[in-house]
Amino acid sequence: MESRKDQSDELSTLIQDIISLERERKDLLGSLTPTISRWEDILSGTTTWADNTMSVPVHKKNTDSPQVRDDEKELVYSILQDTEDLGHRLLSMSQYLWISHARISLYTADELVTTTSRLKKISKDFYKATEEAAEEKRKEDKERDREMMLTHEFFCLSSSVLARPNLYKNELAMMFTVEDEEEYERVMEAEREMERQRENCKRRRRKKRPPKKPPIVEVEHAADEQETKSQTDQLKEWMDDELEFFAGHRSTWERSSGSKSGRCGGFEDKTTLSPMQFTHCIPGIIPPRAAVTGSTLQIYSFKIVELSDDLKWPLRVYGVVAARDTVDRNRNLLFARSRIRCQVLTQDDSYLRLTGPSRAILAVDYVDFEVELKVRDGDDELKDTQLMCAVNRYDGNRYDEADDNGEHRPLPFDSPFCRAELRFERLLTTVQATILSIRFIGEEFPFKFGGQVACVIDGTREKVVLFHSIEEQLVDLDGYVPLSRNVVSVDIRGGLDVVVEAYGRSGSTSGHFYFPSKYCNTSQGRFSVCGSEVEITVAWSRLVGDKMAMLIEGYSTQV
Repeated sequence: MESRKDQSDELSTLIQDIISLERERKDLLGSLTPTISRWEDILSGTTTWADNTMSVPVHKKNTDSPQVRDDEKELVYSILQDTEDLGHRLLSMSQYLWISHARISLYTADELVTTTSRLKKISKDFYKATEEAAEEKRKEDKERDREMMLTHEFFCLSSSVLARPNLYKNELAMMFTVEDEEEYERVMEAEREMERQRENCKRRRRKKRPPKKPPIVEVEHAADEQETKSQTDQLKEWMDDELEFFAGHRSTWERSSGSKSGRCGGFEDKTTLSPMQFTHCIPGIIPPRAAVTGSTLQIYSFKIVELSDDLKWPLRVYGVVAARDTVDRNRNLLFARSRIRCQVLTQDDSYLRLTGPSRAILAVDYVDFEVELKVRDGDDELKDTQLMCAVNRYDGNRYDEADDNGEHRPLPFDSPFCRAELRFERLLTTVQATILSIRFIGEEFPFKFGGQVACVIDGTREKVVLFHSIEEQLVDLDGYVPLSRNVVSVDIRGGLDVVVEAYGRSGSTSGHFYFPSKYCNTSQGRFSVCGSEVEITVAWSRLVGDKMAMLIEGYSTQV
C-alpha cells in the first residue's frame, strides 16, 4: 500500500510539472507565431486552415480520487493535441523566416528549444510511470485470479496439472494414448511393408509372366512333359505369391481400419452409406458439414483382356470386384456373384456385368480396388481355378490417367492366368444421381428383341451402361426395366442424359431425356420410344465426405 501511495504522489507531481510547462510553452509560442494559420497550395489552389486556439482544457484534480485515470487520459489527449499545435507553429515560423529572411532572437529560440525538450522528457517520464502502474494492476489481477482458483477444486487441480504435468498420472488417458500411439506405429509400418511388397510383386509379375506366343520347338516327348511341369509349377508359385500378397493386404486393413480405433467392422463388410443420404435436404438451406461435393471415380467396365494358355473360353466366373475409399473404408461392390450364379464370359464378350457401385466412390484420397475371381469347373468346388486374387491402388497424385493419345488409361490387374483392365474416369466436382426407376407406360413392352439403357455425363467420353439385354424380358415387372446399375456421378455444373435404346429386326430405336444436375431432391422426365411412353425418376444427393463426421451430426446409415 505504501508503494502505491508513493507512485500516486509521483504521478501527481509529474502532472503538475507538465501543466506548468504547458502554460509556459503556450505563452512563448503565442509570442512567436499567430494562433491561426492559413496554408494555400499555389498550384492547386487548395486551402488548409490550422486553428491553434482549440485545445483540451486540463484541470488539476486530486490524484487520490477515483477519477485519476480519467484525468490521465485527458492529459494524454492534451499532450497529443499540443504536439500537433507545436508542429503547426514551428512550420509556420520556418515558412515565415524563409520568406522574409527575418532574424529571430537567439534567446527566444533557445527558450523554445529548451521548453520543448523538457516537455518531451517529462512526457516520457509520465508514460513510464503509467506503464509501471498498469503492470502493478496486472499483477494484482493475476494474484486475485490465483486466489480464486485455489478456492475451486477443479481450477486448483487443473492449475497444478498444467504447472507440473510430470507429477500426475491419469490411468484412463495413459491407457488410451499409449495404445493408440503403438497401434498407429504398427499400422504405419504395416502400410510401408505393404507398399514394399506391392512393388516387389510388380517386379516379379514382369519377370514371371510368360510370353503371349511362346516359340514352338521340336523336342522329345519327355522333354515336353518336363517343360510343361516346370511352367505349371511356375504358375502355381506365382499364384501363391498373389494369395500371400492379398492376405497381407487384408491383415494390414484389419490392423488399421478394422481395429478398435478404426471401427470399420470386418474386411468383407459392405458400405452401408446410401447414395440418397442427403436427397431429403431442402434447396437453399445450408447442408450438413458431412455433405460435400467432391472428386469421384466414374466406373465404366471391367474386362478380361488376355487369357493364358492354361485356360480356354468360355469361362464361368464368380467372385467379387470391389472399391474401398476413405469415406468408411468398407467394400463398395462393383461385381458380386455366387458360384451358382456365375457369369459366362466368352472371347467376344469378356466384360463383367457390373452391379455397382452402390454409392459414389470418393477420390479425394486413395482408392483400393480388390479383385477375387474364380472359374467354376463342374459341380466340384474343389476343382475350381483361382482366376485372379489381386489388389491395386488408385492414387490421383501418382496415377497417370491419360495415355499418349489422350485416352483414359485403364487400371491393370495381373494374375498367372489372365490380365484384366478396369476402365474409369475421375470427375472433379460431383454429386451422385440414383436412377430410381425407368418404366414403360403402355400395353407393349419395347424390348421385344432386347435393348439397352445407358447414361452419358456432361464432359465425359464414355457411357455408363445401366441395363443391356439381347433377349426379350419375359418376367412381368409392370413395365419397369430391371437395371443392373443405378448410381452414377454427375458434374454439378453439367447434367445427366439418360438414353433408352430398343433393339428390333430392322435396327434400333432410341430416345433420351436430359436432367440438369441438382444438389438434392428428385427429378422426373418423360419421352417416347417405339410408341411407348418412358418415365424416368432420378434422385440427387451430395456425397458423404466422412462417415464418422456424419454419425456425429446425428445421421444414420441404411441397413
